[in-house]
Amino acid sequence: MLERISTSCAASLVLIVASAGPHAARAVQVTSGTTPHVYAVSYVNEDWLQAPGAGGLSGFFDNTEQLEGTSAATSSQKHGLDDGGIFTGCTPPCIGMTAEATARYVDGAVHLSGLSHTYANFDTFVTFGEPGNLSYLSGYASGNIVRAESNATVLDRLTITEPVQLDLQGHVSGNIGITVSSDSEMLNITGADFGSGKADANLNISLVSTPIAGTVLIPVSLFLQGFDPSTPQDQDFAATTQTLLPGDYLLKAEFRTATRIGTVNRPNLAVQDMHSDFGQTVTFRILADIPGAVTSASGLLTFAPEPSAETLAVVAASGLALLARRRRA
Repeated sequence: MLERISTSCAASLVLIVASAGPHAARAVQVTSGTTPHVYAVSYVNEDWLQAPGAGGLSGFFDNTEQLEGTSAATSSQKHGLDDGGIFTGCTPPCIGMTAEATARYVDGAVHLSGLSHTYANFDTFVTFGEPGNLSYLSGYASGNIVRAESNATVLDRLTITEPVQLDLQGHVSGNIGITVSSDSEMLNITGADFGSGKADANLNISLVSTPIAGTVLIPVSLFLQGFDPSTPQDQDFAATTQTLLPGDYLLKAEFRTATRIGTVNRPNLAVQDMHSDFGQTVTFRILADIPGAVTSASGLLTFAPEPSAETLAVVAASGLALLARRRRA
């Protein structure tokens, strides 16, 4: 009999204008990034060890793939048993990792997507004694880790020729989930727990003056985290700059997903399934109050608002009226 734990979810969005400062180290980063380019990074890792009394098996795998392109890039990796679901009936140890990232420009906007999925079954124990007087020990050593991470990043350079104000408008949606179960408490195994883990996603967008990085503008910091078996995320985000003076500005948009299973303190008997799934669902565009005053080094960003249906209808009606007048003439 397996017991299951689930808790609540949390999400936060922070919009600020502040001085530039150091950023926290990230597990999956774009290395040697240049502008303008799009980057896609996927990372999968397993590192586990059975307890000596359980046979002493071990597993280790570690791989990072980074790809780049001028308009689109996708990196995808899959390792081990990963069918996207928990309780597959496999005999421990069985693990699975999938990570995928895509960064691209579409119709003048930026599209970022990420997927991380991690599955692990370490729910094995060692039995000692005779029936009626049995004792149990955990089957795996402390420190088992299984994780998958993705990073989709766009780097571009904006050139501003006259004072202008920029508006960033975007949307993010996807699912995050964690499922954990274990025999540890049922068997009263001391020194073991349900295991630890996480599933989350992060979106960071900044515009930094260059070559002197004096100010960070329109920074968007979006953190999404889920604990329930499937936590839907669906929200708009926006930010507005102060008036920007002519010059060059480095635009960086980075979207990361991460799932991790494991504990570094005590043996882990848990069967766990974690996913952070944001496929093709992070989109934003930048609008300028003077669109002609802003250009991008990639040539793939547009800064004028899309015409609304009402505007198109008015333009179409005006065109028909003009055509009718010309025919009458």
